[in-house]
Amino acid sequence: MDRKETTVKNTNSVGPRQCDEDEIDLRELLAVIRKRKSIIIVTTVLVVIIAAVYILISKPMYQAKATLEIGYQSVKLSKGGLGNKYFDNAERIKHYLDIKYDTTGKYRKKGTKAFIKEVNIPRKTKQFVALIAYGFNNELAKKELNKALDDVISKHKLYFDSIVKKTEESIDNEKRQIEYDTEVVLSQLKSKLNILKTTDLKKINTSIGLIKIIDLKKIETQINLIRVINLKEIEEKINFTSNVTIPALKQKIIQSKLEINKKKRQLKIFQ
Repeated sequence: MDRKETTVKNTNSVGPRQCDEDEIDLRELLAVIRKRKSIIIVTTVLVVIIAAVYILISKPMYQAKATLEIGYQSVKLSKGGLGNKYFDNAERIKHYLDIKYDTTGKYRKKGTKAFIKEVNIPRKTKQFVALIAYGFNNELAKKELNKALDDVISKHKLYFDSIVKKTEESIDNEKRQIEYDTEVVLSQLKSKLNILKTTDLKKINTSIGLIKIIDLKKIETQINLIRVINLKEIEEKINFTSNVTIPALKQKIIQSKLEINKKKRQLKIFQ
């Protein structure tokens, strides 16, 4: 009792008395160990023997780990831009695997060669699920792990295939729409080209007709001008000839006759 009272007092004190208290506690522990030394030794030996027997009897277990990434689809957001739409939820997958593969081991049969031990969701992630499987050998553990993975992947594959099918159908529809639009546009262009051809030909023919008419009018005008000018020149020449040239010639003829008669008279005198 005295020791207990002293111990209580020393616990509330500070300084050198605390060291004394520690020394007293260690001595008490050593005394207890000495008293129960035989029990401790026997217990230790039994634990070692049991562990050795368990190691010898039990088969070694192999561990296999895998991390599953949940698939997603890129979709347009209502606010604009792109976002990821996941095929499934990590919590839902974990719940499904925990129940189907009995990760708690509540209904696991004895002698099961491989089993899923843990299904976890890594911190700060929503699209990953981590699985841990155990088996009597590495192949069994991997096989059980792949079985669980394939189970989830097969479900996701159905969803993925449906998305691919819808995408392919939408692409086919867009192709058909594009082909239809292309045909419509081409037909419109052809009709416009035909209209342009006929219109241009009409314009060309009209232009040629106008050019011909204009040129003919110009030619006729030029001919008429030439005719008028030439006729005037001819008339002027005729008038000049009749009024000037012919009277001058007549005058010369008269003078010539007079000179001839004069010369004849002169010749007669000399004869």
